[in-house]
Amino acid sequence: MGPEEVATALIIGGAVVKSVGTFEAGEAREDALNLRLTQEQLASEQEQNIRDAQMKQVVSAQVAEQAARGIAPGSASFGAIQEDTFNQFAEDREARKLELSFKEAGIDIEKSNVQKQTIFGIGENLFKAGAQVAGTQTGGAQAASGATGNDFDQASDMVDKDLLNKDMAPDPNLPRFFKPKNNLFDDKQSIF
Repeated sequence: MGPEEVATALIIGGAVVKSVGTFEAGEAREDALNLRLTQEQLASEQEQNIRDAQMKQVVSAQVAEQAARGIAPGSASFGAIQEDTFNQFAEDREARKLELSFKEAGIDIEKSNVQKQTIFGIGENLFKAGAQVAGTQTGGAQAASGATGNDFDQASDMVDKDLLNKDMAPDPNLPRFFKPKNNLFDDKQSIF
């Protein structure tokens, strides 16, 4: 096996290892989100049990108060008081269910984003490996043809790097996130 094949095998092996790590990190983040979802559901259930116990106490206190006043439990006024209490607790229960559904939807969105980021990360790893393999094979072809490594550098120098990388005067009418940074091709900087 020649040096180009060894380099290609190492690049591909590195990309596979990196992709597996990206996948496992995504799985771990999804597991953490699933755990958070379970915790939210259990907390909501526990809060509802506490509210149900409070409702029973309120109803018991109302029964005792109405009995002390001499109002019969089957009277219309007593029924209206109890109905109002039940309605208030029912509204509270529905609000808590709605709150839980919002939390569940938010976690589902986060899980979807994690899956997309994982897929993107794996794709990025494979793309970079492909570019490295192509560079390795190009280097091998250059060596076989007698071309020097500087040929590519000389060709790339034809591009006016100063034009591509110079500070561009931002348009003051554009929002901040559209204003370019110093070097548009520096992946350590963001245009945002």
